[in-house]
Amino acid sequence: MVSGVVATVINVVVLAIAYPMYLHFLGYETYGVWLILATVLTFAQLGNLEISPAVMKLVAEEQGRGNTQGIQSYVTTALGILLVTGTLALILILFFQNQIISVFKLSGRNALIASQFLPYIAFLSVCVMLVQVLNSTISGLGRMDIANYILSGGRVVTVGTSLILLWLGNGIESLLIGNALSYTFVGGSSVFFIRKTVNIRLLRIT
Repeated sequence: MVSGVVATVINVVVLAIAYPMYLHFLGYETYGVWLILATVLTFAQLGNLEISPAVMKLVAEEQGRGNTQGIQSYVTTALGILLVTGTLALILILFFQNQIISVFKLSGRNALIASQFLPYIAFLSVCVMLVQVLNSTISGLGRMDIANYILSGGRVVTVGTSLILLWLGNGIESLLIGNALSYTFVGGSSVFFIRKTVNIRLLRIT
């Protein structure tokens, strides 16, 4: 409970700093394009199929039984399923790229920016699904506090990286890079903690 409060405070502070700075560097119009891309990322995550909460529950049960093999089986199976559904979502986004852009009624420079970055958003959506499973695994192992801190750390990485790149004169790609590094941090930290705790090999179904 304490970790949840701490994580919430960190997230609120980080967002309170981030939004005004994003608007300062990008302006309302360009930042609006990013929000549209972020919306696509959110919808793509529907391909998660509520697997992450299921993994948390099942991992907790196997952890209670001391069944490391069971934990490995559930986690790797979930990752495998999401690789399939995530790849499908990636293909659909790329195939309907023009239609997605037209739905938001973008035109001119904004449509060009969205078209340029949408493939990267599609790929990032697959990574997000996998990272969510890894973070849920930590919660299932009984360390929701660690899971919360890792997610908050990822939020700090996102904003910190994005603001540095924006300050150096980069554009909307700063937010993409910031998010990519954030999920890399969350995924890497989650894998490290999982391996340290139960010493399982991910992406290997036994």
